Amino acid sequence: DADLLRGMLLSLQRLIKTLFSNADRLEAMAKEAACRNADWAKELIAMAQTLRHNATRAPQTFREGVQLIWFYSMCAFVCNYGRMDVSLGDLYAHDIDGGVIKESDALAIMQNMWRLIKDRRVSVGEIADFNSRVVVGGKARPNEKNADRFALLAMETTRTVVQPEPQLTLRFYDGQDPAVMEKALDVIGGGATFPMLYNDDINIPACAKAFAVSREEAEHYLPYGCGEYSLDYRAVGSPNCSLNLPKCLEVTLHNGIDAFTGQPLGLKTGAISEFDTFGGLFAAYAAQVDYHSAMLACRQGWEYKIEAAMTPFCLCSLLFDDCVERGRAINDGGARYKGGIIETFGMVNAADSLTAIKQLVYDTGRMTLEQLVAALDANFEGFERERLLMLNTPKYGNDHLEADQMLRRVSSQSAQAAIHRAAENGMDYFLIVNINNYFNVVLPRKTAASADGRKNGEPFANGNTPTAGRDKNGVTAFLNSISSVDPSEHAGYSHNMKFSKAMFRDQRGKVKALLDTYFTGGGTQAMITVVSRGDLEQAMVEPEKYQDLIVRVGGFSVRFIELERDVQLDLINRTLYE
Repeated sequence: DADLLRGMLLSLQRLIKTLFSNADRLEAMAKEAACRNADWAKELIAMAQTLRHNATRAPQTFREGVQLIWFYSMCAFVCNYGRMDVSLGDLYAHDIDGGVIKESDALAIMQNMWRLIKDRRVSVGEIADFNSRVVVGGKARPNEKNADRFALLAMETTRTVVQPEPQLTLRFYDGQDPAVMEKALDVIGGGATFPMLYNDDINIPACAKAFAVSREEAEHYLPYGCGEYSLDYRAVGSPNCSLNLPKCLEVTLHNGIDAFTGQPLGLKTGAISEFDTFGGLFAAYAAQVDYHSAMLACRQGWEYKIEAAMTPFCLCSLLFDDCVERGRAINDGGARYKGGIIETFGMVNAADSLTAIKQLVYDTGRMTLEQLVAALDANFEGFERERLLMLNTPKYGNDHLEADQMLRRVSSQSAQAAIHRAAENGMDYFLIVNINNYFNVVLPRKTAASADGRKNGEPFANGNTPTAGRDKNGVTAFLNSISSVDPSEHAGYSHNMKFSKAMFRDQRGKVKALLDTYFTGGGTQAMITVVSRGDLEQAMVEPEKYQDLIVRVGGFSVRFIELERDVQLDLINRTLYE
């Protein structure tokens, strides 16, 4: 596409002009400041020189590398800064070892960048709903030693700049410098909700299978958003659609009708009196999931057609592998792989509900399916006995074989429903994620009561972690459950966990042993909040005293006092391990 290539050249020329114009502006400011503040004038001149170098050559210093990343990201309008230790590790090591800058200078530069990233999200409305992410660590880094040095700097920056952005992410694997993980635990234990921890030993082979790529390409998996994966500079595939799994079960139990609104919403799979076996009920539920997945895949396919016609993303396409060689934009055949992602919500609640139905209706006959649905339709009013029975059935998160098996079954069925829709909609992959943003609180507001005992409006479980307060068998059972799902069928499941400060401070050896066992046993990632018991409750009473209390909502973090009350209560109700 000659027009696209000309557009890329024009975009680069505009970028260069913008660099030069900002350098001119800084030099003018320096002249004005010279007589008042010589040091500030000198700094302005240095910044101007950095911009001129960025416009004319590849970065040769750490400051130039940081500046170019920031400037290009602003102009390209992206908020995922990628594997920054690959981009900056060698420049950082070169400048420190050569005496160009001191460690304190490098830290100050990164602290300023972290603050700019946070301020950018607040001030630029168009990206306000997207979380900025910086990734460090992991396999396939050209110079691992220098990259690890930068990773330590990035974590120190996160420790010293208390804010919910950027989302620092650490990829790690067996054999990586142990000092990197030690630093990560220090930072997390100090109250930061970063870095998020991603296990390369599990994720790389899982991504190779899920994305149908070689292991070498899977080594470049890149977490973004709330925890979904892409392939760095190789694939496009954002999560532009969502699927409410408890709603799919609700519609199944009402023969295609949304019980909350009374309106048609899905397939007519039959009256509940026709479900003589649990297998028949599950098949009807699976048909609902497949029906909605097919529509979402079609929607994703049409989005790509429209984007290909209207949005070339010139600056992004310039840096993606293959786009220039093919003469195509990233969403128009330029990127090596084109995919899509469904955000699933309430997977744990759907699985626990199906476990309850199977046990109470089909295995023990303690109630009929008609009685169970009547209790749900009444939001359990007058059906307190039935709700207690549902609450007391096995729940995911307790290392209970039946409950965990049901979660795996629901997960696999949802994943396969999406996977099979890729090719027919022009995609190389179409995968699900089981991540979390505040939608686990928003979607339940319009979802009827469910057979796991959840009342109408109560929150769903957070990502792939148990419903708040339902994990009652201790941290080992909790970790065993969340690591039991096959990671090779999806593009990322988030695992939130909450530990006490005392545990991290006084029982570091125990924490490390728990995490080591979890990751060795198949754990893909961990998103950890460390907080003192009572801090969250007190922050609701005296928010002015807890301005710096950062908590992990799902795949992102935020200041606790900025959350809506029902989201705050959901966080408080999550089990605190201590």
